[in-house]
Amino acid sequence: MSERCGRGSVRRRSMLGASLCALLAGCGSGRTSGEEVVSGECVPASEAMSSPSVSPSRKSDGSTVDIVYFPEDYIAAEGLAVSPDGSLVAANQLRARSVLGLDSTFGTVIWDASTGKVVRRLDNRRDGVLAWHPGGDWLAVGDAFKAAIQVTDREGNLLWELRGHEKIDEFGPPIADLAFSKDGELLASASRDGTVRLWGMRKDQCRPVRVLTISEPRRLSFSPDSDRLAVIAGDGCSIWNVHSGEREKLLHEIPQSVTEVAYGPDGVLVAITSDPGASYLIRGEQVEAGPEPPTSSPSRVAVSKDGRIAISASSDPQVMVWDPATQVSSLAPEPPETVGRMEWSPDGQNLYAASQKHGVLCWSADGLRHFDLP
Repeated sequence: MSERCGRGSVRRRSMLGASLCALLAGCGSGRTSGEEVVSGECVPASEAMSSPSVSPSRKSDGSTVDIVYFPEDYIAAEGLAVSPDGSLVAANQLRARSVLGLDSTFGTVIWDASTGKVVRRLDNRRDGVLAWHPGGDWLAVGDAFKAAIQVTDREGNLLWELRGHEKIDEFGPPIADLAFSKDGELLASASRDGTVRLWGMRKDQCRPVRVLTISEPRRLSFSPDSDRLAVIAGDGCSIWNVHSGEREKLLHEIPQSVTEVAYGPDGVLVAITSDPGASYLIRGEQVEAGPEPPTSSPSRVAVSKDGRIAISASSDPQVMVWDPATQVSSLAPEPPETVGRMEWSPDGQNLYAASQKHGVLCWSADGLRHFDLP
């Protein structure tokens, strides 16, 4: 029996092998001698597994899970990201149309943000969550059935496959959320296996850094200084120090029905809750009421460069934008259906959202427009 160490070298289970592994700076993973050994691995492209299959998923007893696919399902609700320069928008096309024989492939699609035209299909056959590295060259991509995370360049070439999370059942995607730190040195991944993993992402190196044990983590957001990570989990909203791996606080002032969090550029953390529908602004130790959401069931929040807050509803196709300068809320032109993940363009001029049946939507001063369907 053997086990992988760091970025792919194999060691024997012996005292000599373990000693050599500790001395060899993490066996190529970028780890320096004396650092804590963290489970997980960044497997280089040459050793990574092939693309996931579209065959039905199986339970642990070997029986198949019945999955119904619909031809009108185009985009994964959580799979949306905007490039750091604002010129491109990426979203993950669902596998539905491929399974039904209506499309030859599925996975990450990239659009020109100014025209809404498709400029590239990565054909990576991944349809989970998505995050764009602040440097602009890397994408982190999850999958609806696989627990491994892929990191690719913007052309779709696989760089690493990140392994460590586990698939625990068939009732949801194994990876719930992905987020890069603002300085680009960390990738956080939240999994339904009850962990949030931190991965070091420096230049051409990838390595597992830390594992946080958190019950039912669902949403992630890094602070502007990259020192803290806000996590929505089964016990509510908490703030973690990414350097020590310690939970600094659990925000008791916010109900456990919190559905989404997002840090603003000034370090203010915005949290929204459903039933009752409310928003909160967290400034250090101070928690205050934020703008009133459009319905009692807000589901997504995004904060622009200038602090404007966009909130969408899960029960109604509404998107509200609140301007902190004027303290005024206004409804954006109504989308054709409830939307998933939302992101602002870096300049704050455009708001993008993922619509499962209508693709990528974009609000701007000119109104609402639809990007081309993949």
